[in-house]
Amino acid sequence: MVPLWSLSSHIQHHKDEDLTHPEKDPECYYYTAKQWQHFPQLFKGIVRISNTFSGRLILGPPLDIIATIRSAIRAFITGDHPAIAMWLVHFGLLGLLFYWMAGYGISAIFYILVISYPALSLTKVRSFFEHRAAENSAARSTLNEAAWPWRLLFLNLNYHLVHHDLPALPWYGLRRIYLESRVQYQHRSEQFVVNGYTEWFEAFVFTALEIEIHPFYDSENKAPAEERLHTVIDRGNGHTESL
Repeated sequence: MVPLWSLSSHIQHHKDEDLTHPEKDPECYYYTAKQWQHFPQLFKGIVRISNTFSGRLILGPPLDIIATIRSAIRAFITGDHPAIAMWLVHFGLLGLLFYWMAGYGISAIFYILVISYPALSLTKVRSFFEHRAAENSAARSTLNEAAWPWRLLFLNLNYHLVHHDLPALPWYGLRRIYLESRVQYQHRSEQFVVNGYTEWFEAFVFTALEIEIHPFYDSENKAPAEERLHTVIDRGNGHTESL
C-alpha cells in the first residue's frame, strides 16, 4: 500500500525549479555541504554504498522505510495535525489490508518480506539515476530508452523528463510524446539519455555515483553564480570535476 503522504511529497518533487535541491526536493539523493559535514563516517559509507547500483537495490528499501518511520514520528512529536490524521488513516487502512490477507492465509511478514520489499527494490532500478544536478532544470531528468518489458513495468516513467513536463499525461502517452519530439527532448535534457538499465548496471554495479554534496547549493540558498561556475557536471556518468 502506498502511503498517503507520498502524494503531497511527489507534488513537491515536481517543482522543477527545486529539483535535486537537498532541502526542497523530498526525493533528492544530494546533501548540502553542511549536512554532509555533520554526518558520521558510518552514514557516509552507507550513502556511498547505496550510490552503487547493487547497493541501491539492497539498501534503498530499508533507508526509505526508516525515512518514512521518522516522518511519521516527527508528525506526532511536533503535533502536525493534518499529517497525524493522514497517518492514522493510512495505518487503519494498512491494518484492514493485513486483516483481509490473513483471511486468505497470507501473513503480514510474508507480504512485507516477499512482496513489498522486492517491489520497493525494483523501483530503485528506475530511480537509480533518473535525476542529476544541472543548471538547466530540463537537464535534471533522464530519458531512458529502455526495452519494452522495463517500459511496461515502470509505466513509461523511464521517459522521466516527459513525465516532469506533463505530469498529468497518462502513462501510455509518455512514449508517444517522446518519440514525436525525440530530438527536441534530448536537446533539452542536454543529452541526459540512457540506453536502457543495463547501461547503469554495467557502469555502476559496484561503482558509486558521485551523488553526495550538491555542487550548486549551500546549506540555505543557491550558491552565487561565480561559485557555481567553478563546477561542471559530467553529463554521462554523474561525476563532477572542477574547472
